Amino acid sequence: MTIYFIFFLLPLLIFLSEIFNKKIVKFIIKLYLILLCIFIGFRHGVGGDFYSYSLNLPNKLSILGDLNLLNHILSVISSLSNFDIYLYNFICSLLICFSLYKLSKLFEFKSQIFIISFPILIIIVAMGFTKQSASAAFLILSITYFIREKKFLSFFMMFIGSLFHIALIPFFIIYLKVIINNFKKNIYLFLTLIFLLIVFVIIYYELFQNYIFAYLIDDSKPTSQGALVRIFISLYTSLIYIYFRKQIINYNKNYYILDYFVFYSFLFFIILMFSNFATLVDRLNLYLVIFQVILYSVIVELNKKHFILIFFYIFLIYGLILITWFLFANHSFAWIPYGNVLFKF
Repeated sequence: MTIYFIFFLLPLLIFLSEIFNKKIVKFIIKLYLILLCIFIGFRHGVGGDFYSYSLNLPNKLSILGDLNLLNHILSVISSLSNFDIYLYNFICSLLICFSLYKLSKLFEFKSQIFIISFPILIIIVAMGFTKQSASAAFLILSITYFIREKKFLSFFMMFIGSLFHIALIPFFIIYLKVIINNFKKNIYLFLTLIFLLIVFVIIYYELFQNYIFAYLIDDSKPTSQGALVRIFISLYTSLIYIYFRKQIINYNKNYYILDYFVFYSFLFFIILMFSNFATLVDRLNLYLVIFQVILYSVIVELNKKHFILIFFYIFLIYGLILITWFLFANHSFAWIPYGNVLFKF
């Protein structure tokens, strides 16, 4: 497990440079992300989906055979190349690392982004649900552009992400207020999107049926310790957001987008408590770690004088999450020992 804790601790170098020498912050971040791409992308026999993906990469393109169209295309390209699963994993690692880099440019202090991301977004998602990590990368880009007032580009990123994994579709709700406020102006665009959605559902109706059956019936479990723990983390983060919401919205009005993540936190908790859809809820809830990354980063921006104290609070919380996951998670054995096709560990 040593290699995992090394990568968790490396952002401390970013933290120290932010305090003592801000001129080298960008260089250290870029170096860290390059190492992270190699760490994630060229892993061998590591992660919850490594063997299921490597043994089942399609070698024939079938556009009507997979709901996750861009993921399917990437899988076929990887399968036909000489690099197989390693090309697939590496491209997905590039996406998630690039998205974190773009997100980091929103904030003066950046080290907390990588501390928060590592236990769940990197370890569990990027190394356990690879195609979902690609969609998560586009969700991060979408939110980043949304905050920067680039709404069309934000929508486009969300659309691309949904073609990697359809679990991203519920997050289109973040454009609800934009659509309502600009309905007359964008009525033709709105009607066009509704038409395309209907056509998409009709064409892929049978695949939707199979997908829903798999998640709501076949794969769902009445209880899931991992899902419950991650839901409570999301709820805890939501309460912090509610407390700071007025300050956050005053800082940048576009952060109202976080309201929707709070909504989903409570909705997922209710569904988990009163249904047996644990697998479905947990897959969707994994995206909410992005909410945690953004919220804590904004809080740091609002309380720069207390940056060191806040950072160590974050470091302690997510360090405990990482240790707890390795010690008690049912499937953490799939990550141990770490192996890399380029190096021997």
